[in-house]
Amino acid sequence: MPARPTLLARAVAVVAVVAVPLLGLLAACGSPAPTRPSETVTVWVDPTPAPSPSGDGGAPSPVPTRSAVATSSGPGPVSVGPLRGAPGDYDEAARRVSGAGVDGAVTTAFRSPSGNLACTVAGGGSQLACEVGQGRPKPPAAAPCPAGGPTTVGRVELTGDGARLVCNGDTEVSGTPPTLAYGRSARMPGTPFACVSEQAGVTCVDTARRDGLFLARNTLATW
Repeated sequence: MPARPTLLARAVAVVAVVAVPLLGLLAACGSPAPTRPSETVTVWVDPTPAPSPSGDGGAPSPVPTRSAVATSSGPGPVSVGPLRGAPGDYDEAARRVSGAGVDGAVTTAFRSPSGNLACTVAGGGSQLACEVGQGRPKPPAAAPCPAGGPTTVGRVELTGDGARLVCNGDTEVSGTPPTLAYGRSARMPGTPFACVSEQAGVTCVDTARRDGLFLARNTLATW
């Protein structure tokens, strides 16, 4: 009578029975599928300004580089925010600019004494762009920022088509432009643009089109 298999022999037999179909299954499946490439997600970052009174005070926030998107264009008027110190119309803005002494050292760009506001001639002299660092205003309800991008207006431009609001994450201002003292004006040679720096904010006009802008913390206006 043959001897009964030991417990160890039984265990080996069970392992063999299980391993055979498992190896066959792996062979039928072939090599593992390649790992799916990871996807890159781009997030648009918009600086969140700290609460602050209206006006020009404060240092600028870092501005990430991103293509700008216009929200509205054409002649004003557009107004956003408390508007403290803002001219009521183009005529008042032009009087403020012409009534201030000219700083001859400012020819193409300047910044406010606080450094929070800056303006520069762009587009080969065809437009003037003014930007705010901290206290970027919300756009007017009639011209919201495009979905998926910055949600506040960081730049206002005077162009051949009129004043334009820009929901931006980039900047037109480069380097460190000279400071335009409060109560002084800047006339951009060879262009129709002129500006005045005041504690309330910056006012600029296009004398050819009779357009203008006012920009400050949490406030903007165009005419």
